[in-house]
Amino acid sequence: MAATNYTPISLYYSSTATNVPSSGNLVNGELGLNIADMKLYAKNSSGVVTLLASSAGATATVSSVAVSGGTTGLTTSGGPITTSGTITFAGTLIAANGGTGFSSYTTGDMLYASGATTISKLSLGTTNYVLTAGASGPQYVAQSTLAAGSATTSNNLTGGTIGAVPYQSGVGVTTFLSLGTTNYVLTAGASGPQYVAQSTLSVGSATTAGSATTATTATNLAGGSQYQVPYQNAAGTTVYAPVPTNAGYVLSWTGSGFSWISAPAAVITSNIAGGSAGVVVYQSGTNTTAFTAVGTSGQVLVSNGSSAPTWTTLASVATATNLAGGIASQIPYQSSAGTTAFIANGTTGQALVSNGTSAPGFGTLAPAGGGTGLTTFTSGGAVYANSTNTLTTGTLPIAGGGTNSTATPTAGSVGYGTGTAHAFTTAGVSGQVLQSNGASAPTWVNTSTISTSNGKLYFFGQF
Repeated sequence: MAATNYTPISLYYSSTATNVPSSGNLVNGELGLNIADMKLYAKNSSGVVTLLASSAGATATVSSVAVSGGTTGLTTSGGPITTSGTITFAGTLIAANGGTGFSSYTTGDMLYASGATTISKLSLGTTNYVLTAGASGPQYVAQSTLAAGSATTSNNLTGGTIGAVPYQSGVGVTTFLSLGTTNYVLTAGASGPQYVAQSTLSVGSATTAGSATTATTATNLAGGSQYQVPYQNAAGTTVYAPVPTNAGYVLSWTGSGFSWISAPAAVITSNIAGGSAGVVVYQSGTNTTAFTAVGTSGQVLVSNGSSAPTWTTLASVATATNLAGGIASQIPYQSSAGTTAFIANGTTGQALVSNGTSAPGFGTLAPAGGGTGLTTFTSGGAVYANSTNTLTTGTLPIAGGGTNSTATPTAGSVGYGTGTAHAFTTAGVSGQVLQSNGASAPTWVNTSTISTSNGKLYFFGQF
């Protein structure tokens, strides 16, 4: 019954459940209502009668869904979807989008940045080869191709044979002089030291004498005459022995001075007095000559700085082919010019990361180097960028295209926004309608609880 002072309007309708108006009985823009099953119909521009609404709930469709991998290196299949189906991702995520660009590896492969947005693989090197920096990336090389470089100190020299004497044949170039003939002595040659027979040596003589009054040492002595020999007859006083008168005489101390006497028989006059077979002559101080101890066969003579040199067994000396220090698996690097240090060992799975001019170290590969910078991940979570150079793992925020929520929808629930995340209502009861609660979550309510304003709308006609 119409309300007082109102004119009721009735739609074309049917009270028989499941009845649907025919296309011929509907004009364009006309509605048809089945009041038994509460369904509303209309005819579209193609003349097809279409369900617009139903008290049992409404559904909506899209005509086509397609997905693209863009420039990520990923491809998709199964799209576009026009009814139902699954879109599948395939391919390999490139480094520029947080991946590596590789889908398979060989045991021992090592990843390194070969460009600003490119990651390359270095295959495992030959056994006992070591990792070094190449012209455009790391490389494995044989240890025999390495040199210690320039060191401030060294325990031993590479090369040489037993008895060989090292000398500098050029700036930064060390050469060895092989052991000379027994009883030969070391002298300066035209281009380096040499061993010569003692019989070829002469003391030499000065053509003129200079003078010195208070010099600690002097090239020449003042006074004396030809062939006179100087000696000290008191502290700070130099005098001369008489001129020898007979050939073959030797200088002898008389108790108060020197005089020439007939020489006693000498075993060898061209050798240095003192020492024993196998000893080596060295200077123990300025103008003071001493002898080493006798070494054993196979030993080498090692300098002890300003102390006496000693014979040392070669087997006890580290070779210069290896580097002193370090422990198993450590990698050497130059901590400064001419100084070698060792990188602390990492743990399984870590990568060797450069720290510029500071010491490199093992750690998690950062995004700037093509890694993730992460060692753990949230189960079921996403890996995403939370800044221009940092990745994190967890629930994808709305700003990154996610939901910022781990809520799981149930059958019949409706999605809505909380203002900071996506959420879902509970499932309603058949016949209920969804009511807005302003900024709070919407809820399902019975139609009987909805208030109405004064007035009614009636629809006439049946089908």
